[in-house]
Amino acid sequence: MARKSCRTVYGDQSIYEDNEDEVDDDTEEEVLLNDADDVSDPYDAVYANMPEDTHMLEPVENCPECNPKKFEFEPPGFCCRSGKIKLSTPDTPPELMRLWSSSDADARHFRANIRFFNGHFSFTSLSFGKEDGKEPRHLELYFYDDDPSLEYRFQKCRQKCIEMDKEVIRKLVDIMSGIPYSEHLRSFGQNENLDDYHMELNLDQRGELGWHFMIPKAGVTMEEVNDAHEIRRQRGQGNGDDDLGIFNPILHGKRLFQQFAVDTYVKIESSRLDYFHNNQDQIKADLYQGLVDSLHAGEGRADAVGKSTVLGTSFIGGPRDMRRRYMDAMALVRKYGRPDIFLTMTCNPDWDEIRSSLYPGQTPQDRPDLVARVFRAKLEELKKSLLEDHILGEVQTYVYVIEFQKRGLPHAHWLLIMRNKFKLMCPEQYDLLISAELPNKKKYPELYKMVTKHMMHGSCGLLNMNCPCTKGRGSCKNYYPRPFCEATSQGKNSYPVYRRSDDGRKEKIRGHELDNQWVVPYNPYLLRLFNYHINVEACGSIKSIKYLFKYIYKGRDQASVAVRESDKEDEKGNIDEIKQYKDARWVTPPEALWRIYGFDLSKVHPLVKQLQLHLPDMHMVSFHQRQKIKDVVNRPGVEQSMLTAYLEANMLHEKARGILYRDFPEHFT
Repeated sequence: MARKSCRTVYGDQSIYEDNEDEVDDDTEEEVLLNDADDVSDPYDAVYANMPEDTHMLEPVENCPECNPKKFEFEPPGFCCRSGKIKLSTPDTPPELMRLWSSSDADARHFRANIRFFNGHFSFTSLSFGKEDGKEPRHLELYFYDDDPSLEYRFQKCRQKCIEMDKEVIRKLVDIMSGIPYSEHLRSFGQNENLDDYHMELNLDQRGELGWHFMIPKAGVTMEEVNDAHEIRRQRGQGNGDDDLGIFNPILHGKRLFQQFAVDTYVKIESSRLDYFHNNQDQIKADLYQGLVDSLHAGEGRADAVGKSTVLGTSFIGGPRDMRRRYMDAMALVRKYGRPDIFLTMTCNPDWDEIRSSLYPGQTPQDRPDLVARVFRAKLEELKKSLLEDHILGEVQTYVYVIEFQKRGLPHAHWLLIMRNKFKLMCPEQYDLLISAELPNKKKYPELYKMVTKHMMHGSCGLLNMNCPCTKGRGSCKNYYPRPFCEATSQGKNSYPVYRRSDDGRKEKIRGHELDNQWVVPYNPYLLRLFNYHINVEACGSIKSIKYLFKYIYKGRDQASVAVRESDKEDEKGNIDEIKQYKDARWVTPPEALWRIYGFDLSKVHPLVKQLQLHLPDMHMVSFHQRQKIKDVVNRPGVEQSMLTAYLEANMLHEKARGILYRDFPEHFT
């Protein structure tokens, strides 16, 4: 079969000749050869076929319905479901818009301290009315805004920036004075016996926009209202005075935007967890034998069986879901062999696609939405490079998992199992794909910049004892600096020991001179193409495989560790998996938006079908809480499972007797 034109970093076919008898028919293809005249050092083969340019996402047209910016690989209905979602777009007061977006000193101070001002002017509070010994706060402050001195407002100012706080507070009070809610609350301040009043907020109303600056007013004709709506519609299409479309204060909110994103997702996740918690008694599952035992013991109702509060596998990212995915991945290893490559890619906040989409004065951390969306597009492009362009060779199966660093940047862990002809079997093959050295600065200037920016570990250890990987330890937990080594060799029960020659190349990074001992292993082609941290390791040891799979499926981030063991009963003898998941849950803004957008958190290819394996009468049975156990036990087919059906097929069909249980679904359905 003729090979399709593709990019590959392989440079020498001879190292695969020993495996020719293992090659599949569909992989008997020639590997592109490098021009030997261009490679003087045999170890320079890893730098062959380097791309000349860094990858850039293809431009995509804005949504024709709502006109937001879109990125590659986003589906047509990503923003507004192809026009099915219509959101109100009230105008922002000009003075507030200036504070949100201008470069004036007071505006910069407002945005830098936006969470302070947001809390200062919030309309809700846990208590209402003055309490003994306590000054008014939050909503209560509106009662006193008619006081020209703004005494109560200024009492909340911080000493280190009191004048700037006062200036911004004056402007915000003036802006809020035009809002009916504020006017109504200020009217309470005219009452002499303010302490005798009690206020209740009705927070259960749904479906109404509430007051906004373009709400129809008495004495205003519908024609004037329609004219105003038309102006707003044209702005949304980019045809009005504002070429950027509708002004969205949320995207200018900096830390308040981050808080908004996290709070929004936490509400979504809490709602999902509440569903699991509130429906525990509706659908339960127990071992068939356990039901029979309960029946024999005199227990007749299903709602008395089982004590655990279960977080099911359908909750994405939960412990049962991650364990299921781990077992699926191990099933791939059983069928296709050990992984060949472990790859970690991390988002680069300085990508041009992110920087070019920022508003003036913003930094990437101010826009976690851009970070999540661009990283997802780059992930899809990497997937295309690995699976279609065969950058590292032909991939037979793969798994990847998305995680989020404590500082918020997303990253992906990949495990690749290659086809027979492209499996990594010896150090010579490792050297064709992986480098752990600084490249020649004159020959590869752009690659050199990327290696020194993204792939240098540290400084840590004796150079910096306060580094997170060293703090509290005697040395770096990642074993840097690594010793010099003139040739790559297979490590014992670990990653390979990569070549790190003492060639005198050094670069000053974070105040220290670092050499090849500090380089994180990488693939030069992928690093040069995508310009981000991309650690590539060869999986050379069988004993390291299980660790790698457990590492990528370790589950959610936590800010702390519970004192009680997570799988133990509480003081009442119950195990609450939902509470265990929520305890110390750590959510970053990019993760919140990633999940809100519905992007995949993991993927396995090919798909794995789970088969039941159990002792006699110990299979799982689902039942409703109101069912009687006698009815469940007597239900037709309740005593059967996948395993019992397989055993029955072996008795009835001679062909089935030569098929293993794990391969049975490929032949019988």
